[in-house]
Amino acid sequence: MHVSLPQDLPPNAFYRVSAKALCIARGGLLVIEDQFGGFELPGGGVDWGEDPVDALARELKEELGVTAHIDPVPCGCTTYRFDASKLYAFHWTFVLFFRATCDSHQFKHSPESLSAHVVPFEDLSRLNWTAPALGEYLARSEFLFVRSKR
Repeated sequence: MHVSLPQDLPPNAFYRVSAKALCIARGGLLVIEDQFGGFELPGGGVDWGEDPVDALARELKEELGVTAHIDPVPCGCTTYRFDASKLYAFHWTFVLFFRATCDSHQFKHSPESLSAHVVPFEDLSRLNWTAPALGEYLARSEFLFVRSKR
């Protein structure tokens, strides 16, 4: 597959690899509300040379104060353009999704994670996603395979 980049790509654009947790509980998906009032999946950037599963475990500890059992085999992936002008620069994001089970639902919040909620699957498309393309991906039918495994 060939992907063509936009002609107006800013000189400071970059590609970010991210690992996100699909924590399925009580008929829904665990989401966090971030510092901008939008919603995200728990997880975050994979540092240079870091294993994505280790990165996800680190992010869950940083964002929510929990440890988790993480299935080491990704259960999905997507890529999208993200305008993070509030944070740094425009960038592309490649996201690996992993099934995860948190060892506790007593979440400690952080500057990155103001609150955590289990949102029913049918309500995911109604959330104000920080990255709208992530919300669109979660709402599409290919995400159903993740739910049917539990």
